[in-house]
Amino acid sequence: MYEDEQRLVQSGEAMLGKIEKKHLPDGSVGWTLTTKLPLRGADGGVIGTCGISKDITELKEAEAALKQERNRLKATNSDLARSQTMLERKLAELEKTHADLKAAQRRLIAAEKAESVGRLALGVAHEVKNPLAILKAGVDYFSQTPDSAESAALVLKEMSDAVRRADTIISEMMVFAGSGELQLDPVQVAGVIDDALRPFETSLSNSKVRVEKQYAKGLPSARIDGEKMKRVFSSLIGNAMDAMPGGGTLSIRLGLTHLPGPESAANRGNRSLVHSGIRRIGLIAEFDDTGTGIPPEKLGSIFDPFFTTKSTGQGTGLGLTVSRKMVELHGGTLEISNRGEGGVSAKVLIKV
Repeated sequence: MYEDEQRLVQSGEAMLGKIEKKHLPDGSVGWTLTTKLPLRGADGGVIGTCGISKDITELKEAEAALKQERNRLKATNSDLARSQTMLERKLAELEKTHADLKAAQRRLIAAEKAESVGRLALGVAHEVKNPLAILKAGVDYFSQTPDSAESAALVLKEMSDAVRRADTIISEMMVFAGSGELQLDPVQVAGVIDDALRPFETSLSNSKVRVEKQYAKGLPSARIDGEKMKRVFSSLIGNAMDAMPGGGTLSIRLGLTHLPGPESAANRGNRSLVHSGIRRIGLIAEFDDTGTGIPPEKLGSIFDPFFTTKSTGQGTGLGLTVSRKMVELHGGTLEISNRGEGGVSAKVLIKV
C-alpha cells in the first residue's frame, strides 16, 4: 500500500479499482477493491493522497464457487456426451441384434412351415394312398377274375368304403385349408349340440354309452356359424364314443362363463360352469367321457394334422385340427385334457 502511494505522489496518476489479495494474521484470505487519487495543493503540486477501499471477499468467493461449478458442469456435460455416444452405440448394437433375431425368427418360421407342409403332404399321401390301393385292387379283380356275385359285392363294398374314406379326407383337408368365412347368425347353442348328438343316438345306445345333459336355463343365443359348430360338437361326441368301446358315460354341460382377460386374472384357468355373481359374456360347452383317456406323451400332438390315436381306417387325424380352427374362427378356444378320475374333458368356449 505504501509503494502504491509513493508511485501516485511521484507520478500524479490516480490508481483506479485495484484488486488485491490479502493474507490475514489468522491465516484466512481476503480481497479488497481500492481506488486512490492524488491530493494537490494550491500550486498544483501533490501534497498527499486520498482514497477508498472496499472488502470484496464474499464476491471473490462467489466468483470462485461459480467458476468451480462451471468447471463441474463442463466435466458433467463431457461425461454426458460420452455416455450419450456410448448409449447410441449400444442402441445401434441392439437394433442390429434385433434385426438379426427377426431374420433368424423368419428363417425358423420358414423352416417350421416347410416342415409342417412336409408332414401335411406325407399325411395326405399316406391317408389317400390306402383307399387308392383298395380301388386299384378292385379294378384288378374285376379285370382278371371271373364274375362272382358274392365276391363282386364284397369287392364293391370295399371299393365304396375306400372312395368314402378318400372323400372324407379330401373334404377335411378342404375345410382345414378353407378361407375361414363364417355365416354368423344368432343361434341357441343347446339346439346345435342336440342336432350334433342326434345321429349318434343309435350308436351310443348300442355301445352302452349313457348321455347325461345339463344345460343352464335362460341361456342367451350366440352369433355363430351353426353348421361349423355342429361339425365341432359332432367330432367331440364321436371321439368320446370311440374312447368308450365297453360303455360309459358322456356328460354334456352348457352354461355361462366369462372370457379370460385382465379383469379376470384371479380366475384365469377357471373353465367350470359359472353361476351368479360373474359377468356373463361367454358360453362354455363341456364334453366329459369316462373312457381310456389320452396317453400323456401324446397330449401335445392331438391337434397336429393327421395325428390320431385310433387304429388305421378309424380316423383321419384331422377332426381335432379342423375343430380347433373352427372354434378359433369364432374367437373362442378348444381345450382337451385328461380328467383326474379317468377319461377326457373337452371344453369349447365361445363369445355370446
